[in-house]
This record gives sequence, C-alpha cells and structure tokens, in this order.
Amino acid sequence: MENYTIEKVNIDMHNEDVYTIRKKGRYKVYNYNHEFINESKVIKTSSCILHNGSIYYWNWGTRIINQWDYINDKYYKFKFTNFMKPNIESLTFLKDEMVIHYEYAEEINPNEFKRHVVLVYIKNRIIIREEQDINESSKNWLKKITSYGNNLYFLEDRWENENNNFIISIWENGSRKQLQKVPCYSQNFYQISDDGKYLLLPTVDRYKHGELHIYDFHTLEEIDCIKFWQEGFYAIIAYFMEYDKNDYIVFEANPRPDTDEIWHTHIYSIKDKKIIKSFNYRIIIESVKGRNLLIIQTPRKRKTIFHSY
Repeated sequence: MENYTIEKVNIDMHNEDVYTIRKKGRYKVYNYNHEFINESKVIKTSSCILHNGSIYYWNWGTRIINQWDYINDKYYKFKFTNFMKPNIESLTFLKDEMVIHYEYAEEINPNEFKRHVVLVYIKNRIIIREEQDINESSKNWLKKITSYGNNLYFLEDRWENENNNFIISIWENGSRKQLQKVPCYSQNFYQISDDGKYLLLPTVDRYKHGELHIYDFHTLEEIDCIKFWQEGFYAIIAYFMEYDKNDYIVFEANPRPDTDEIWHTHIYSIKDKKIIKSFNYRIIIESVKGRNLLIIQTPRKRKTIFHSY
C-alpha cells in the first residue's frame, strides 16, 4: 500500500485520468503521478464537469455552456436559443457525443400548455441531431440526466394527489422502466455505481426523515433501504465507493438540519447490509474509476490523501 498526501489542499474534481485543484477561481490539472498539466483562466463558477480532456462549465443566468480543453489550452462556447435554458445538470456524455437536455412549455391556449422535452446531441462541437418529445406519452417533466454505457437515464417526477408526494420513475433512452414507487417529499439526484450493479436514490419525506434506497440496476428491484427515523435527521450527500472489488455507500447525515455544525459520515456495506464505519465529522472518501485508488479528504483540515491498494 502507498499513500500520497497533500497538506492544506482539497481537490475539486477527478476522473480516471486526472484530478483538479481550484484556487482563486482557477483550475489546476494534475495526473495521478501528481505532475502538473495545465492551469485555467479564472472560471467564475464551481458548477463544472470534468470529462475526456476538458472541463465544462455554465455561468448562472446565461444560455452558454463553456468548454476548456486543458490538453490544448483552448476555450469554446456553446450558445443556445431562447427556448433552451441549459445548466450543468442538463449535460451528460455518451461514448463520443455530448448530450444537452432541456424542456419548455408551449402555450396552446391561456389555460393549457404542452410540455416539450428535447435532447440535443453534439459531436466535435457541432449539433448532429435533436430528439423532440422523448416522453410524449407522459405529462410530467424529466430531470437529472445521466448516462451509463451508451444509454441515457432520467428521473421523472410524478405528483400524486394524496399527500403531494413525488413518484419517481426511471427513463432509459425514451422508454420508462418500471421502478418500484418511491413516494417522497424531496429528491434531487440519483447515481449508478461504476460497475453498473446498483442504483442509489436518496429521498427526504415531508417529516424530514431521510431514506437511501438501493436498487439492483438490472432488475430495478429494491434490495435495501437505509432509514433515519428521527425527525429532522436526514442524509443530503450520498455516493458509491468501490474498494477491493466490493461496493459501499458513503453518506453524510446531519441530526440538526438547521445547522451546518454537526455532520457525521458513514460507510455502508451493500454486501453486508450494515454500516461498517462511522466518523463524527465530515470526511470524503471516493474511489477512482479503473484504478485501485481512494481519494480521502477532510474538508476542515484541508488535507487530501491518495490511498493506493
């Protein structure tokens, strides 16, 4: 085992090739030999995606998604029409294409609107095709686009009259996949594990009880659910971690939602269906796809450890 430690620094983003450190609005890019590659100009947002030799970012209030090619040190802009209101959560990537997802409402008459969902496919900075109304059979918005393999996935919010709960569905390339109903008051994201085995869906009910739903991604059957029964106790950050060919969930929970002072971090074993380690402070433990490497960060101490195994 080998560790590499950076003092007084937390990294900002990483993928299987590089990691970045953000300081005074500039991104510095390093490889995993910890060799410096390039530094960006000032980027006035932290809403960024690191992908395949570039950093993509969006400035709030604009219809522009920017790209910094850090290998060739070039900058590009993608401008969109008035209908399109993209943000960084509207962006995902397939094998060799970038996909923008946006929605708009067309007024049919003063009391009636038709919802439109559009996918724009971009390759080599050129729009190659658009797909209109991919959920034409549904009256609900699709949100939070992501990809796995060469497929696109969305969450769909469906309101129920009783208790004003959301019902969550998963869409795959324009077709709704049957997901067990997950009634919830709030839902912001979901995640597919790097190995494609599991789907993680954190939710918060109207009593602010947090739940982490874990699904078999192939069958979409729920295999476990971590529940926080104390009122006001919820998890707001949760993600998959792979270590030694096993999958874990790292989540942060706060027993006092009205304060940022108390955050606990827990590591949950999917195989053993139990929490195997807890910390009474915030700690970020992430695996790097395709590498036997963990990145461990303690935000308060501003310390980063690269742990090879």
